Amino acid sequence: MKEMFPPQPKKVKDIELILTGVKIAVNGRNVVYISLPITTGKRFWNWHVDSGDSLRISDCAYLREHQKNVVVPNRGNVQRIMKVLEKKVGRDIISPTLLEDLPGWTQDDYRTLWARVLKECVNMVVFAEGWEYSNGCAYEFLIATQVGIRRVNEHLRPLRLDQGIRKITKAIQEMQRCNITVEFLKSVRKRLIYLLRTK
Repeated sequence: MKEMFPPQPKKVKDIELILTGVKIAVNGRNVVYISLPITTGKRFWNWHVDSGDSLRISDCAYLREHQKNVVVPNRGNVQRIMKVLEKKVGRDIISPTLLEDLPGWTQDDYRTLWARVLKECVNMVVFAEGWEYSNGCAYEFLIATQVGIRRVNEHLRPLRLDQGIRKITKAIQEMQRCNITVEFLKSVRKRLIYLLRTK
């Protein structure tokens, strides 16, 4: 399935409803968003290279193995990071892992929702280790850059635009060597390079 850039959501009314709920919960407070892979990222890349490539994406075995080897560990990783961050930042933290899978939603719907949350509710984004291997996280880096949201790594060190571009470029090169589709990441990188040249 080809991923659209920029995302083309189908669940627009649902996105607005969830966004309204987030805004009510946040209520104007300074909020931190943690950007980390859920369905992809470095863990997906490693799994794909080791065994995921032998399975067809439409197979039940693929879905089961992907869930076990990528999604569950990625979701578990966020708990560890959130505990550390809560102590360090002392502010409310929004994580996309708090939202369970929604029936009929595509990655375009999720990306659009989280982009809107960033734009309307967040003043700092923490990018977890390996974010650059995730289409969704790379898109969140782009959105945070476009609207001027503070970007930091999980150690709370600033994450500059040029550093983000280098990380995404390296991820693209590694993934291409393993025949993993990188068109979405390339589109994000192209937009980021444009922003770097025009700032």
